[in-house]
Order: sequence, then structure tokens, then C-alpha cells
Amino acid sequence: MAERDGLQKADENDSYAPKLKNSQASVRQIFVATLIFSIIILAIFSSSLFDLDQSNELTADQLGIKQTATDVVPAASNPVINPVNDSRLGYQLLNEIPLNEQVQSITFSFDGTRVAVGLANGTIIVWNLNNGGSIEQVWSGHTGVVTSLAFSHQSAAQLISGSLDSSVRVWQLGFANELTILTEHTSQVFGVAASPTDSLIVSVSSDGAIYTWNTESGQRVGNLAGHSSPALSIAIDPTGQRAVSGYDDGKLLLWDLATSQLEREIIAHDGSVRAVEFFGDANQVVTGAVDGTVKLWNLGNSTGTETMAQLQFNAEVNSIAVDPSGRFIALATNTGLIQIWDQSTKAILPPLTNQTSPVQAIAYSPDGRYLVSGNVDGVVSQWQVAQ
Repeated sequence: MAERDGLQKADENDSYAPKLKNSQASVRQIFVATLIFSIIILAIFSSSLFDLDQSNELTADQLGIKQTATDVVPAASNPVINPVNDSRLGYQLLNEIPLNEQVQSITFSFDGTRVAVGLANGTIIVWNLNNGGSIEQVWSGHTGVVTSLAFSHQSAAQLISGSLDSSVRVWQLGFANELTILTEHTSQVFGVAASPTDSLIVSVSSDGAIYTWNTESGQRVGNLAGHSSPALSIAIDPTGQRAVSGYDDGKLLLWDLATSQLEREIIAHDGSVRAVEFFGDANQVVTGAVDGTVKLWNLGNSTGTETMAQLQFNAEVNSIAVDPSGRFIALATNTGLIQIWDQSTKAILPPLTNQTSPVQAIAYSPDGRYLVSGNVDGVVSQWQVAQ
């Protein structure tokens, strides 16, 4: 691919084996590729994606997840370049990468060198943008849907994942298996977030449990207790001092991470809060819900909670991404549209309409130059943002 920063699909004969920097003997490459492919196949057919008998777990329909698992194989050998010529928008579609498995989560590393994708069959794929956009790592340790991903801010080579298998895992690039498996959750894990200032991570689950962990020690260091509704989303503020969590009952809770104490409870939406992100500063939050509303909140208002702005869509909002400047908020919906909300003008820009199936995950690169998304048809899209 001509674009240096573009994501590339592996050739079908590569079986998604990671591309290592140092050249290996051909026999060893074949052996490693075969071994990885075997592990992926074993994980796909031996895992149970859902346990619908537990009362505190949400159903597949509520989560918007297909109960299918297929081999992760590229549908074509070359990326699809399909420019979108819309001068009003300033977004150009660079690549569409078909993976034959539903995309559930997506994230950039804090330095912008890597993109990670979590799939419904438990697989995690990492692309290295400094290496021509080639696949750097494939992991298949989870036995359930990978619902959330977050790169550590301490190392661009360390990734944290949460899954419906009730585990949180810490991965290190270059290692075939996870460094740590955090297993104290007893219900489906829906979200993970990494502190921008230290080694702390936060995870949320379907029984309402919210735990804080130290990735260096692998130990749980806090329990944010106080609400029993399924916790679906989590974000940490830019200072690393507070976190905000979204719930199935439409509530939004603000936490002090140092003390694990609840600071504020907000009745935010009429439906499940699937997405929450800080933007601008440590007091401004954007939330998106299944009731089709997107709201901006000022949590620093001394008179209480202030709703700064609100949008209403005829579509469920599955994921939110905020560009580094805080100007643009990208909204992933279950209609396949990606809506862009310009905070400088409060205008809704023309939607990105290349996808027709629900978009489950979306993320901006740290420099704001790229937007990536993933949908239930297993397509990862990469957009270039006009500067």
C-alpha cells in the first residue's frame, strides 16, 4: 500500500502471523504461522461466547452482538481504497479491511504507532503503523467477546483487554501469551480504561462491579462500589484523578480514584449508557446511549450537574471518540452511520456512510489525523482527517 500510515491486511497465506522485525528461517516461519493459526482455530471452536443463564449478564441482543464465530481470514489480498470526495467533511476513506468476524472494540496506542482490534471470537489483532501498517501481533487468549481495549500510557507495547469471559488481561507485544490475567470479576467485563498518568487501570462489569488495578503488580487496588446495575462504559479524566462510569439503567457515576469514593450520581439517559468519554478538560464529559441521545456534561458546575448540549438520533449510539483537540466528537451508531459533531459550531457534519451494518467501535489517533472504526460485519475502516 502506498500510504505509509495505512493499515494493511495480511496476505491470505500469512494466516495472520505477526510480522517480526528480524528475519527467520523459512521453516521456522511456517511452523510459527501454523502454530498460531491452530491456536486461533482451537479458541474459536472451544469457546462459549455467552452464558445467558446468569441473571446478572445481559443477552446477546441487548449487547448487539451476533452469537457466531468464524475464522479470522481476510476476504481479499489487498486493501480497498475508496476516496470520499466531500469537501464539507474533510474525511477520506483510506482503507477497508474485511475480517470475517465481528469487530467489538478498537483503540490507538498513546503514541499513535499502533492500532488494536478486539473481535467477537476472542481474538486481538495489533497493526504497527511504523512498519507499513503490517500486522504485528495476534492473540487468542480470551474465550469470549473482546468488549474493550486500552493501551497503557506507560508503554505503547502494553495492551489491556476486557472480555465477556469475565477476565481482564494485560498483554505485551512480542510475547505469545498474556503477562497477567486479572480474574476477580465474576461477571462479563464490558469496559477497561488506562490512566494517562500512571499504571492504574479501571474495569467495569455486568454485575456493577468496578475495580482498579495496578498493571505493574497485577493486583487489585480499589473497589468502586455503590451501584448494582450493569456497568457498560468507563473513562478516566486527563489528570488521572477521577473516572466516570455509564450504566444499563441510564445513570452516570463520577468517582474519586484516589479514595474509591463516589462523588456524584447523575440520571443521564432513558436507556443504557454504552459510551462515555472526557473531552476538553477534566470536567467535561460526553455520553451516548441506546435511547439515541448524546449529551455533553459539565461536571465542574458548582450548582450541580449541567447538561451543556444534547442531540437526538433515530439510532442507538454504540461508541464515542473525541479528537485530541476536543473539537470533533465521532459517534458510532447501530444504523451503520458515523456522525461527526463539530463543537466549534455545534453543527452535525455529513455522516460517514460507507458501512451499512452497526458500527460497534470507533477511535481517533492521538494526533487527530486518523479515525478508525469497526462494524458487526467485521470491517475495519480507516479514515484520514483533513488538517
